[in-house]
Amino acid sequence: MVPTDCLKAFCAVAASSGAVSLVHIVGHTPEAQTLEIGKGSCAGSLIILELVRVGKAPAAIVNINTEPILATGPIISKHFYGKDIPILALDEGSFKKIKTGQHIIVDAVQGHICISA
Repeated sequence: MVPTDCLKAFCAVAASSGAVSLVHIVGHTPEAQTLEIGKGSCAGSLIILELVRVGKAPAAIVNINTEPILATGPIISKHFYGKDIPILALDEGSFKKIKTGQHIIVDAVQGHICISA
């Protein structure tokens, strides 16, 4: 177990170096209460915008519940950079079918995902 202050210091250094744009650790940072719920902040939305600008944006955001402030980044990125970042909120059962390391195809228009083997 790593003390919370050490984790905070590591995350601050990693983010300021430019090597890591954002770090959330489940149970340690308030934005990462669980992986299922996207709790955002103004900074999170701005980080998504910066990721779009430098070509490192997520292909999609998939979770159970997305707070409106988190959705702001993808909405603004469409306006400023012409980049769509689909946001798909799944029911809990569908979300839990996604396992670490799997690739998924997101169809935001139809509102479903295809999980690879």
